[in-house]
Amino acid sequence: MRAPNGLRIAIVWLLTARLLTGCADYVGAGSDGGVDGLDARDGRDDGGDGRDDGGDGRDGDGWDGRDGRDGGDGDADPWPDVCTGDGCGGDPEPCRAAAPQEVMLQLGEDPWAVPRLSHSGHIRVLYNRPLAGWGSELWLELIDEGACVQLLVDLPAGYEAPVAVGESLWAELEHDMPWWVDEWLTLRERHASGPLRLRVVDAAHFEQDPAVRCPPQPDGIDCGMLVFPQAFFELDPGQGGVWLEQGGEARVQGATGPARIWIGDLYQYTEVWCTDLPAGWLQRADLATGLYSQCRCREDESCAAGEICDEGVSRCAPDRCQGLACPVGEICDPYRGECVPAVAGVFCFSDADCGAEQVCNRFTGQCLDDFCAREDCSPCSSRQGGCFECLHDCDCWPGLCSRETRTCRDGCSLNLMELEQDNPERFDLFAICASSIEPSQAETLFGARILEGEPLDCRVDESGRLCDPTDEIACTGSLRLDAAGQGIEDQQWRALCAISRVPIVSRVAGTHLMH
Repeated sequence: MRAPNGLRIAIVWLLTARLLTGCADYVGAGSDGGVDGLDARDGRDDGGDGRDDGGDGRDGDGWDGRDGRDGGDGDADPWPDVCTGDGCGGDPEPCRAAAPQEVMLQLGEDPWAVPRLSHSGHIRVLYNRPLAGWGSELWLELIDEGACVQLLVDLPAGYEAPVAVGESLWAELEHDMPWWVDEWLTLRERHASGPLRLRVVDAAHFEQDPAVRCPPQPDGIDCGMLVFPQAFFELDPGQGGVWLEQGGEARVQGATGPARIWIGDLYQYTEVWCTDLPAGWLQRADLATGLYSQCRCREDESCAAGEICDEGVSRCAPDRCQGLACPVGEICDPYRGECVPAVAGVFCFSDADCGAEQVCNRFTGQCLDDFCAREDCSPCSSRQGGCFECLHDCDCWPGLCSRETRTCRDGCSLNLMELEQDNPERFDLFAICASSIEPSQAETLFGARILEGEPLDCRVDESGRLCDPTDEIACTGSLRLDAAGQGIEDQQWRALCAISRVPIVSRVAGTHLMH
């Protein structure tokens, strides 16, 4: 039988689907005509990153995930009637399953080490860093339990978990291991019924008698017969939803602004011949971006309210037209916050409508000089008018990007940072005091993650000289000094500043080898 190597949550997920009258014209994208790869349906049979090589079910533009069918945004019926009777011009075309999306949730680096975890309550975000090309690594403090958990969240199209370090949110987290691993994570604002921020489901589901378009087909591992239903998905009950299949994607309106629903795996067994095989599987991700801009964007819906997407650099930018009224005959350029003359009858909709070394400002409809075609700098934005050190915090990791000056800054918490970069005390070591975390977890979070592999020694400070031994641990490590042998090296300084912003940290100080 199949034994997935990732995090799955045991929860009965209510899916409703409707029966259509045949399978002609139904050809899913990204498939070779079979259901091959089902034995790696969770994408983790080889310990990899949650992807398979068969594609992601997208239509070639790397974005919509709807393999060319209309209706993925809920505005039209995505499942047109098909011809199956006499006079249809031959036998119906064989049904094929659309390739699954990249959707995954995993508890820590070894989800098998935790047989069961159930949490419902307030959390604080301790750490959120985009993983190269897919999703985020999150560390959450379970406030009531005084403990933290590590989550790996895989999302399609380069999206990341829309949460900021230090935020307090309501979380529901389930992790269970019947034999495989089931998981469910929901993050909401403020309370259990607050607006949805992020939901990821990666779990067995047991819908009885699912209504499907296509007849059952072998699963490819000789364990039974599968169907791939189309199901109705909502962000919240009563808000309206969309019909989606495996590999589908939809844009919807959430309580705080634009949101997306992705469906990774969605299949159901009608016959199961292997012992302890899940009766079906659902991978789903819902993500709202109204309050949090993604590092990279392809459209305005990837950005927070009050921001727009600068598609030339794939970065969200402030909408600088807010509160600015232009005189008659002029139009506001939101990239630069300037009123420019409206040119009648001359419009561009994309860069293709402009000349060589020009780009299109889609808000004013005017072609602009492509400043960045001649300048060797990054990031550079022709629409925003120049070269900048940063356009988003992700350009400055582990520092922060000032949206006013577009320059990187250290981002130290001045209340907690007791070190100075020029190190006038000539300290040899740094010390981090933290609560609600085990020593081994602190070594992973602070050392392996934020300090990028630097060794840390984390333990209770029995002497109490550095940290409170009753509820804190002390993590110490060597300071890396600059060429002059006194000041703290830039990269380590920025990392220590990032640690000073982690909510469970009470102090970042210096000490000597003999203290």
